[in-house]
Amino acid sequence: MATRAIPLLALAEMAPNQEADLFALVSYAEPLNFEGFGIVFLEANAAGTPVLTSSQGGMSDYVEEGVNGFYVEDPSPAGIEQALRRFFEGGIVFRTEDVKRKPLDYRWPMIAKQVADTYDRHWN
Repeated sequence: MATRAIPLLALAEMAPNQEADLFALVSYAEPLNFEGFGIVFLEANAAGTPVLTSSQGGMSDYVEEGVNGFYVEDPSPAGIEQALRRFFEGGIVFRTEDVKRKPLDYRWPMIAKQVADTYDRHWN
């Protein structure tokens, strides 16, 4: 199977039956500037698409290396190139079922239950 990268701006124009092999959004952190929790990673995973990101910022709480995505070792252009080569040359492979399963805990019914459980623990 040939793999292909799709530019981020092209995602909005994709037909429903088109799929990307990988969603990449690699951020870096500074003391007062960092990426929080990105919903786009959950959306990509819900569609069965693994993600490439950095371990800096909020995504380290969500991405499980080798399950629903993977991390660049260094969020520089060279580091991103190395990670992309690893993926496109078959150095890391994902099971679609595992990728799609990862965002299930972030559905609104699950979040509401977690909030209700927190309130119960602290006020009962």
